[in-house]
Amino acid sequence: MKERCNVRKNKAGKGAFQTLSKKIRDETIIEALLISATVRSAAAKLEINEQTIYRRKRDPEFMQKYNEARRERTEAARNVLQERAHAAADTLATIMQDADAPAQTRVSAAAEILRQTVKYTEITDIMQQLDELEAWRREQEQR
Repeated sequence: MKERCNVRKNKAGKGAFQTLSKKIRDETIIEALLISATVRSAAAKLEINEQTIYRRKRDPEFMQKYNEARRERTEAARNVLQERAHAAADTLATIMQDADAPAQTRVSAAAEILRQTVKYTEITDIMQQLDELEAWRREQEQR
């Protein structure tokens, strides 16, 4: 989707180039941004000038749509990972308990299980503390 130039005749009958910019929907630009590493590569995929994207990114309404789309993509990816977390944990446990597996492989699996358990516990504790702080804040606001 490149900008096109058409020749239009002016009153004197001479040709004058006039740019007829194709209107690219915000959703199309957002999709390209979400699947591209850079603005340059997104612009190349859409066959438009980078400045078109930079201009759109200066618009708060566009950025609101873009940020929402990014959040949705991130949540979708997180959901996929969460669905597979139990299988991954089961795989690690199976490897750890496999007497025929090399000792280093078993140790690596056990270490990873411990690392993830500590991380999960820390996150759970932090979330609980945040919940308590939020409850305290609401209580303070009601006073």
